[in-house]
Amino acid sequence: MIFDKISIKGFRGIKNLQIDNLSNVNVFVGKNNSSKTSILEAIYVLAGVYNPNLLINVTNFRNIILDEANDLRYLFYNLDYTNKLEIDGERTADEYVRSMVVTPNIRAMKINQNTLNQSPALQNLLQTVPENVTNELKINFTIKERHKKAFVGTSSVYHAGSTLFNAELAKNFIPDIKANFIPLKGGLSTDMAKILNDIIINKDQNIIIESLKKIDDKISNISLGNKGMVYLDIMGIKQLIPIDLSGDGMRKIFTILLGIYESSGGVLFIDEIENGLHFSALKTLWNTILKISKQYNVQVFVTTHNYETLKCLKETLESEENINFQKTIRSFTIRKLENLEHKAYCYEFPEFENAIKEGIEIR
Repeated sequence: MIFDKISIKGFRGIKNLQIDNLSNVNVFVGKNNSSKTSILEAIYVLAGVYNPNLLINVTNFRNIILDEANDLRYLFYNLDYTNKLEIDGERTADEYVRSMVVTPNIRAMKINQNTLNQSPALQNLLQTVPENVTNELKINFTIKERHKKAFVGTSSVYHAGSTLFNAELAKNFIPDIKANFIPLKGGLSTDMAKILNDIIINKDQNIIIESLKKIDDKISNISLGNKGMVYLDIMGIKQLIPIDLSGDGMRKIFTILLGIYESSGGVLFIDEIENGLHFSALKTLWNTILKISKQYNVQVFVTTHNYETLKCLKETLESEENINFQKTIRSFTIRKLENLEHKAYCYEFPEFENAIKEGIEIR
């Protein structure tokens, strides 16, 4: 497990939020506009703090097009750069602390004059770069652990004209956490074809096949074709079938499986986990997440507002084969308080189970 505590200040619509008692699988529920997705985005950015491109990624996940420098304000509470943006994560067992502060900046564009003279396209591009406007975000981060020297680093992302944003990764820092994000719309944040290719090379495809067989027991194999096309071998059909022609449930579980595999030893984020799934596939989905994430030691964070999804999770955990997973899962209800701060109400399995049984509203 990477984090058991998270603190978020000044990110998106979150003025201030503290989340304690995180576990291996964490489910965030709450009303619309309660900042569930923002929580996932904040932890994702913290996990990949050395790479400021993630600040752009989390905006792209929402289908927002950044086309001017001032659009960077979308990351700040109330769209106000004066609100401090700070995210911290802890793992108390070994005194592991990971913290980041995002600071707005005005970056001067430094370009060789000869290069500029020889490139009319670059001249036109620079005409779109405003002066005296915040066009850069700097990330100052610290990572420390018991008996180890703290690492202090800096990275940044800046607007370079038009819709172009460039990033400067932290120097002398080797990424120590694998993190992947499955947004509401779209696939995994990493190259899925490459992941499947690695799975096939390592002869691990049975992990994928056995899970997909629970949706269609005629699936016998999975393969990778030209241009990254994924194919299913289904008994009784002479030709391989592109997975994109199969149902949403099949594609969703396939994407999650790849995400868990690629995030081995790290974290995976799944926004609105039930999106595109028929309720009949939900138990298969939860079984897959519980067992495969444990196998690959992946901490999972998901959002949902769907009662059927929570009910299926309860029933999955009550089955004899999954009883041991009950202590490794947490549900958090996110509420916005009158003072505009957020509060996370934690439900361990006994409380979660009772709430679902008694029809207590925890969403």
